[in-house]
Amino acid sequence: MRSSTSTGTSQTNVNTGQTNVGSTSQTTTVNKQEFRSRHTEVFSLGRHPTEFFVQRFGANHFRLIGNTYFVFVDGCWVAVDVDGFVYTERVICQGDPDFVVVD
Repeated sequence: MRSSTSTGTSQTNVNTGQTNVGSTSQTTTVNKQEFRSRHTEVFSLGRHPTEFFVQRFGANHFRLIGNTYFVFVDGCWVAVDVDGFVYTERVICQGDPDFVVVD
């Protein structure tokens, strides 16, 4: 992740897969391709029951968002393949509409 100064805007560059999130003091940009390459182990876990993900990532870092289960890794939610649920590879980072703040 990279940080820089901003004035409070939010935009997504569809060509690079980067999401820019602005506040009054900083912008966080997550390059989703870079994120995927740094966290390949999460994307290659395979199909498991929910208990596997709760034990591995913790109950606060495992959530059902929409119809897909996600784990919270390095500031982003990463879709995981859970028994009985449809899996679609997806990453949700701060600034994305479906982002959920971890308590």
